[in-house]
Amino acid sequence: MFRFNGTIALSAANPTDWSTSLSASPVDIKYNLAGSSTLAISVPSDAAVGKYTVTVTGTSDSLIHSTDVIVQVIKPDFSISSNPSILYLAACTSSDIAVKVQSLNRFYGTVSISPTLPTGWTSNLAQPSLTVHSGTADSTVLSISVPSNAPTGTYAITITGTSNTLTHPTSLKVVVK
Repeated sequence: MFRFNGTIALSAANPTDWSTSLSASPVDIKYNLAGSSTLAISVPSDAAVGKYTVTVTGTSDSLIHSTDVIVQVIKPDFSISSNPSILYLAACTSSDIAVKVQSLNRFYGTVSISPTLPTGWTSNLAQPSLTVHSGTADSTVLSISVPSNAPTGTYAITITGTSNTLTHPTSLKVVVK
């Protein structure tokens, strides 16, 4: 590199079905000055989650140098949670729970929310579905009513969020005293 003067041809080797382009190739380098080229990578929508390598090679006459660019493929997703995660109620009472849906990895979409309750219990969702945008969260209120004949004990309630093929549960514990 010291006192290099010449033209460098750049190329990129990428995984099958991916496409890459370089903004400049060849790049002319003059004494003690740098040149640059921007690498653009296009990943197919059906690429599996994981780490991939794109190798960029610079060639000038008999000089050949390469560097690897690691690309981490992620899939958009969401998380669902309830607050509180445990309730203490008496029979024939009700309480409200906040249900939060959080965008993960640039997820954008509508998440349908549905609780699974013990027999005889009832619920009401202020909003049965939430639309979240990339990097945001939204919440709704779930009201749970315990029937008058509910025996004392601890009950597990599952609140499920579904968006297309993505499904995630969160658990809520209700202690009836």
